[in-house]
Amino acid sequence: MESQLQINMLGGFSLQYNGKVIDYQKSRSHKLWLILEYLITFRDKEITQSELIELLWGDDFTENPANTLKTLLHRLRNMLDELKFAPSKEMIIYNRGVYAWNNKLNFVVDTDQFTSLCILGDEEEDVNRKIAYYLDALEYYKGDFLVL
Repeated sequence: MESQLQINMLGGFSLQYNGKVIDYQKSRSHKLWLILEYLITFRDKEITQSELIELLWGDDFTENPANTLKTLLHRLRNMLDELKFAPSKEMIIYNRGVYAWNNKLNFVVDTDQFTSLCILGDEEEDVNRKIAYYLDALEYYKGDFLVL
């Protein structure tokens, strides 16, 4: 069975694959992590280059933000390559001015697991199974969403 990339967003943010972990300790570049968190959080949509520029710099003046964004994405991809999960260009897709997280990859996100178990608990009639679902969900809850 192929190993999954584990993405943790509750109580911090990290990616883990086959014992290798990338987290905020690996690179303290806030903008680098912000891009990755944003792409994964909104993994069901394509993110325009201008949306990422607005996210990163807002109204702050930066000379040539498109080039600076490309540099950040290059650094991010180099960091992701260290996981040896998939080539980073397959993880973060760029096509015609939009970026996206590749949902075709074999990954799992703790927030999805937590939410699914909570829904199962909400829908379960049997009290013992309801409690079991909620307890399983708590295993994934390590703290607030995307806290550094």
